[in-house]
Amino acid sequence: MTYTLDGRPVAPADVLGRSGHLEVRYTVANVTGRPQVVSFDDGTGHSSP
Repeated sequence: MTYTLDGRPVAPADVLGRSGHLEVRYTVANVTGRPQVVSFDDGTGHSSP
């Protein structure tokens, strides 16, 4: 995962108490050779497939 706040890289702990445009990017690699469903928390407490 990588985090940027207002276009600048930040550590997750540095986001607390700050405001601005937060972007979180996930990189997922499937090394099983089989299709896999990946779900994750979308930041609002809901799971996204």
